[in-house]
Amino acid sequence: VIQSRYNNDVYFNQIGSEFVNNLISYGTRRSLSNSTIQKLLGHFRSFFNWSREKGYHNNVSVKFTSKIISDNHSDKDIIYLFRGEVKKLYDLTDINYSNELHRQYTTEYLFDILKDGGKRLYTNLEFCRDLLLFECGLGTRYGDTIKIKIEDYDFYKKEFKVYMEKTNRYVRVPINQMTENIFRKYSKGKTGDEYLFPKTLNGNFYPNQKFNEHIKRVGELCRLFRP
Repeated sequence: VIQSRYNNDVYFNQIGSEFVNNLISYGTRRSLSNSTIQKLLGHFRSFFNWSREKGYHNNVSVKFTSKIISDNHSDKDIIYLFRGEVKKLYDLTDINYSNELHRQYTTEYLFDILKDGGKRLYTNLEFCRDLLLFECGLGTRYGDTIKIKIEDYDFYKKEFKVYMEKTNRYVRVPINQMTENIFRKYSKGKTGDEYLFPKTLNGNFYPNQKFNEHIKRVGELCRLFRP
């Protein structure tokens, strides 16, 4: 944009709505998502206003676009599961620790220490499958879901209160049959201040990278090969 229209030199007082629109068009041609373009404009606006406050220019005529309208409707590939695919994952019991067949697929385990001192085990594939289904039921991100505590469920209102780190706010999501079954499975025998899903042996949250790796394997077992 700068090279073709402004011969490499751009002065603050030259910047106007045309310059901003050219930046938006450039981002659209580069297939940047609308959120990315908004972020870049936000940085530019902050720098522009800061430089005016410092006395480097007196340009007050620029109106930075608050809503970007572009022809790029494929901001990001939307990955989703159909209802039937969710049911296939839910019905896959061969990978559960309680099923002796699980040793054909994995011998890696996670466990919860219960309040009575007992221990409950899960296979890594079982755990990752359940976590993915829980995400589907709540519509939450991995990082937010893994941090849900048992006390975040309101038994009276039958809803979960989830803190969303990206937006820095809480959302409330009603329980459904699938999330209720998973909640009961992982909350039984634990105290309210404990995390719903188990941590690693070192006491850390389960790595997202491993989660993605195991979910791919679970999908293969369910024959979910749709791109």
